[in-house]
Amino acid sequence: PLINHNQLTIHQAHQLLKTKELSSLELTKATLERILQVEPKVHALVTITDELALK
Repeated sequence: PLINHNQLTIHQAHQLLKTKELSSLELTKATLERILQVEPKVHALVTITDELALK
């Protein structure tokens, strides 16, 4: 099934990571993608270190 990464609770994300239904790389990439979509509107972050997050 398709996972809407942006709608996951932390508990759901944990369970999916634990059962390997979701990888940490997938979750990180989805989160960074969402940040890049929303950040220009909300201006909540000073710095986005996407390269560092993906290491």
